[in-house]
Amino acid sequence: MLRLIVVGALVRRLRFALAASAIVLGVALVSGTAILAQSVRHSYDLLLRQVTSGVDVYVRGPETDRKQGISDFAPVPDAMLAQVRPVAGVAVAQGQIVRLGQLVTPGGAFLNAHRPTYAYSWPAVPRISPFTLVSGRAPAADGEVVLDQATARADGLAPGGPIQVSLDFASPQPARLVGLVAPRQGGDLTGVGAVFVDPAWAQRLLRLGPQWDLLELAARPGVGPDQLRARVAAALPDDGTSAITSREFADAQVENLTRRSGSLTALLLALSLLAAVIGAGIILNTLGTLTWQRRRELALLRVLGQTRGQIWLGVVGEAVVVGLVASTAGALAGIPAALALRALVALAGQDVSGTRLYVEPATVLAAIGLGTLATA
Repeated sequence: MLRLIVVGALVRRLRFALAASAIVLGVALVSGTAILAQSVRHSYDLLLRQVTSGVDVYVRGPETDRKQGISDFAPVPDAMLAQVRPVAGVAVAQGQIVRLGQLVTPGGAFLNAHRPTYAYSWPAVPRISPFTLVSGRAPAADGEVVLDQATARADGLAPGGPIQVSLDFASPQPARLVGLVAPRQGGDLTGVGAVFVDPAWAQRLLRLGPQWDLLELAARPGVGPDQLRARVAAALPDDGTSAITSREFADAQVENLTRRSGSLTALLLALSLLAAVIGAGIILNTLGTLTWQRRRELALLRVLGQTRGQIWLGVVGEAVVVGLVASTAGALAGIPAALALRALVALAGQDVSGTRLYVEPATVLAAIGLGTLATA
């Protein structure tokens, strides 16, 4: 029976070509969208793990209704540092400002307009920072900035040159590039830029006063993040101020970033599923026509002794063979489809060009199963 199914599919290969092409297209689009969405999330996860690598616990203020990522939480007063530094197990405690940033040329042209850039205050204790200075010096006054090396290289910027920087959508401020940093763990920022400014200047630009977006705490040797978080939480006021581990902070930020990019991904997935549904209609029409054209052949098989079940199994088996082969091709074509969709997303104003594709075996298997099921 298996040989009959395979031979039947080969004999009618030209007739099955239309159905197979519809399967390949639909599965490739669905698979490509899923691969791109997974890659973006994986990229965010790697980024947040990288930029939180030197910190064990974060202290953040009470939650607000702004719903803008870091700014979902009220600032933490500088006086809070004096409360957490004496906690057993705290080795380093420092304030940090983290906002969305934007680089602008002296002529007013936006740099990396579709590539997210994060603005940080320069750390008081650089050894727990995930970045290390590789050129120039740290910002020490108003109008001095440090960029990550990959962004500077991409935009042709060098220490000593003029630049403008905007923090949290404020008006761009004239500045001078005084240094470059690179991730302490190596690599780049996976499609995200980083700019560092003097903490006092950042507080004035954002009108924060003596406050921080976050407090960063590093544990002493032998003290785990969960243990330190519990100790610090016990020392905080009961006003909504909270302590979370760096892992919890990274997970929350990944969810936030994924949610922001989810609308376009959902649209692409909906279009891909629409293509898959149209392809399924073509498949059903093609297979129905083939079955009608083969009615004399099927009747002859009945005369030769095949049961209704065997004939049904043969027809369905041919469809499954075609679906399995075409779905496998479509799932593999999902990788170039993801590359094409990545370029399309960039044209739509959301630059993910630096995102490396991340393919999970489960995605490929699910795409193959979807295409095969559509033909069965």
